This record gives sequence, structure tokens and C-alpha cells, in this order.
Amino acid sequence: MAKDLNLEESHIAILDRPINCLFCEHDVFIPYVTYKNEVEPEMYAGIQANYTAVCTHCGSAIQFGEMSNVHVNPIITEAKLQAQKRCLLLALQILVQEKKIDDTVLTLAEEEQYFKVMVLLKSRTNQVEEMPALSCLAIALSQLSTHNIVDAMQVHRIILDESYPGIEPFLKQFIK
Repeated sequence: MAKDLNLEESHIAILDRPINCLFCEHDVFIPYVTYKNEVEPEMYAGIQANYTAVCTHCGSAIQFGEMSNVHVNPIITEAKLQAQKRCLLLALQILVQEKKIDDTVLTLAEEEQYFKVMVLLKSRTNQVEEMPALSCLAIALSQLSTHNIVDAMQVHRIILDESYPGIEPFLKQFIK
């Protein structure tokens, strides 16, 4: 579950009950994973993951142990959503340009028919509900790296360091 944790403003729920800050009652947090060496006599020695949610309003922190029942839902602003859609279109344009996918995918992406985009990207998904732009973007970026069109490590580094504003100029350099 820790691999799904993103350092983005998020709503957090435990057992499907939303969590509010204990001090200011706001419900927007930035989740973090922290690690510590855990040595217990006659038991085991190892690294234990702890989960911390920091309130974006007042900065107070809530710590969690086991994450299996904690749900983190990132808050997607309109600007971030538009950036995801622009990056998705750029990634799809590159795949079409490199003849790795049919150009009908561009029309589907413009019409926001993301499930059909995923099918054309040959994603192995059993999901029947409509897919968000971010999921399609992740698969399109994965396809670009799988086909050695872009360097996977460079894409990963840009996503971690700069987020969507950094992906757009990176992808534009591959458009002919």
C-alpha cells in the first residue's frame, strides 16, 4: 500500500471514514512514509514503515501504523487535470507518430473516452468504469518507455522532480 502513497494534497479515510485534523478540523493532508530501524529483543530486527499525514492548514501531523485500511485520495485541481490531459495528448501524439498506435486514439482522448484509450493502448485492465486522464497518461508514458521512444529513468525523474509542468516540454521535444 505504501507504493500508492503520493506526496500530494489528499483526503484520507480510514475504514471509509474521512479523517479531519484534530486541531483545526481541516481535511486536506500531505501523506508521507517514514522508516525507522526496529529492533525488538528475541523477536526481529528490521525496518518499520510509519505513515504520517500532515495537515495543509495548520501543519499538525497524524501518524498511522498499518496502511491496509487507509485510503488516500489526491486532490486534483482544474489546473492539474488540464496539465494531465495536455501531457496525455502529447504522449499519444508521440506514440501515433512512431506508429505504435492508431491515430483514432487522439480523437478518443480529446473526447475524454479514456477507457477506450486504455483499450487501444492494450492495457490489461478489467476495469469497466471510465478511466481518469492520469491513469491513461501513466500507461501512455509506460508505452513510450517500453518501445524505447523515451528514456524511462528520465521520465521517472521528471515526474518526481517537476510533476506535470516538467513533462510537457520533455514530451514536446519528441514531436516531429
